Amino acid sequence: MDYLLADSIENISHFSKRQLADKMCDAQKLQEGSGASPSEKRSWENSLYTFIKLLQMEGLGHLYIVAEYSLIGNDRIDAVLVGKSKYEGGKPLATIIELKQWSRLGDNNLSKKAFVKVELHNEVYEYRLHPIQQTINYQRNI
Repeated sequence: MDYLLADSIENISHFSKRQLADKMCDAQKLQEGSGASPSEKRSWENSLYTFIKLLQMEGLGHLYIVAEYSLIGNDRIDAVLVGKSKYEGGKPLATIIELKQWSRLGDNNLSKKAFVKVELHNEVYEYRLHPIQQTINYQRNI
């Protein structure tokens, strides 16, 4: 099983943006022999860092996160949260998380139901696989 980060939210919530990205870059170098692309590193410093901070702030530090979990082929899940629910008698849980850095959503074409039109930067729109469809595809490959 390959992943770049696995720890409790509590333990990694104290990392700075740079510490988080550096830890993941180091893991990627060990596993793949190459460093992260600038866009990957930026994603970890922004989206993943913010997600971890939000989870800690909401009292979910007891959960564990597995970040950049590799699937068969080249696909990687941004994050998987695992642990026990604070509710329902501590029922085990696992949730697939797909983080996005989109600026906003555009009008969708009904013939492209598995896709969403998104603004990436400066009002440039293009269709991307809908995050729900993306996680459905991940579930098929786990």
